[in-house]
Amino acid sequence: MLLAPVSGLGADGSTGRQIGSSISRCGGIGYPEADSAAEQVDREIRVGKDSLTHRVNILLARSDHLIRQHVKLATQYPLTDFTIQRAVPALQAESIAHRPPWPLWLRQILPRRAGETRHGPCVFSAAALKFRRRKPAGGSFLLLLIVSFAFVGSCTPLYDKLGGDFAGGPEELAESISADAEALIAKAFGDVDASRLMDFHVHILGFGTGGTGAFVNPRMRSWWHPMDYLRSAVYMSAAGISVEARADSEYIERLENLIRHSPQGGRYALMAFDKHYRPDGTVNLERTQFHVPNDYVYRLAGENPAAFVPMVSVHPYRDDALQALRKWAERGVRLVKWLPSAMGIDPSNERIDPYYRLMRQFDMVLLTHIGEEQAVDVAGSQQYGNPLLLRRPLEIGVKVIMAHSGSLGQNVDIESPGQKRVSSFALFLRMMEEPKYEGLLFGEISGLTQYNRFDGPLQTLLERTDLHHRLVNGSDYPLPAVNFIIHTGALADAGLITEVEKNALNEIYRYNPLLFDYVVKRTVHHPRSGTRFPPEVFTSPFDLD
Repeated sequence: MLLAPVSGLGADGSTGRQIGSSISRCGGIGYPEADSAAEQVDREIRVGKDSLTHRVNILLARSDHLIRQHVKLATQYPLTDFTIQRAVPALQAESIAHRPPWPLWLRQILPRRAGETRHGPCVFSAAALKFRRRKPAGGSFLLLLIVSFAFVGSCTPLYDKLGGDFAGGPEELAESISADAEALIAKAFGDVDASRLMDFHVHILGFGTGGTGAFVNPRMRSWWHPMDYLRSAVYMSAAGISVEARADSEYIERLENLIRHSPQGGRYALMAFDKHYRPDGTVNLERTQFHVPNDYVYRLAGENPAAFVPMVSVHPYRDDALQALRKWAERGVRLVKWLPSAMGIDPSNERIDPYYRLMRQFDMVLLTHIGEEQAVDVAGSQQYGNPLLLRRPLEIGVKVIMAHSGSLGQNVDIESPGQKRVSSFALFLRMMEEPKYEGLLFGEISGLTQYNRFDGPLQTLLERTDLHHRLVNGSDYPLPAVNFIIHTGALADAGLITEVEKNALNEIYRYNPLLFDYVVKRTVHHPRSGTRFPPEVFTSPFDLD
């Protein structure tokens, strides 16, 4: 699940040799042979000529067909100004079906100037990270895949480099760990009640192999939809899935292995994921990116109750929504999962009131995503991630956990006269600060240490000690295993961790990204006050049995 550290544009031309040799091997641009290609690229880099970039532009300017043929190539060549300034025109001219707004995305994601800095498991431009802190990106990290594969360095699949390039299995961590990393892990667990450790945000992936009933949209496995295909390929790689025919069992085996080799174990809420439904109650499979049945997660939790807690997902627009919700409530399930922007749910719709009242009757807890959703395609429904829409269930008395604490994107402030767009995080804080929601509204901290979220929300929540008793932990697994979005160096640059802690965390990540996610959250501290998240954030405030 790790992205092997990518070489920068070295003064010795080492990157040029890698690129030239790889291009020759793969036949992507047509160098006559590896040695002469490497020498040519080295010479061009040293003298600053455009010949290499011209060849890259030719590759970028080709059609969808060529892109699908070359998309398996891995990237070892960083997107610095050397390529960006010359590649943008080609990108703008590229006729890729369903392509995203490249110029906007490039302004938001890519470095403004050359200069690579190692950021934990990945290498990323320090300039780009600083730019992101001024203006968060509007697109998902997977937009980089379509561009990055063109800047190839080998024929290794790109998605393995971005997702699952491990140093070893979690069982190997104990043999490889340094004294600093071992001490950091011990400190992370030392003051926590192990019997109450809880991760409220664990996804389940599956293709329906083994009779699980899970599925993914055919678009996700079709080269005719390259963005969707690469998205699913990266997630599969990050989750340790190597054989699609065994995808469902491999996913669970990997997850259980990660948990088994965590010092204190803990419990993990496994998320079901309902289909997209239209307002008239009919299923919209075209808008359903993936589906994880309630029966499946309930069975998994029953097979390993010491580790797993079931979280069902019942779409409120379903004709049988109340019957289904009652069935799971009567079986003792306390957690319900929504992703409104992907499922097509308006949480403020009054038709849902009977659903909310049933949840309150059984003291069920709704975990729902707020803010901008980037992990799955939401097809123009981002407005349903507005935190203010959740006043309705809160007013009825439903306990609500807001996933990610609204740490990405903006929403319309529907309660202000000007109806301006403000940050989702600001709207989340507004609601958390209302005394009447004490004991009802909780914030979940998954993703806050990722490079596209940490600047602002993480520091604010670290400092808001008045809210700590209402924060809960979540990993959003398998996203912590997607190496591209983890940048410990950026956390160190921001003063949230020390250099020694960064190096120790990198060791942990290379073997157990799930353990890493917990330890990094126990380690981060406010750069000025030094405040950390207290142990209570990582234990459950609810009785789930």
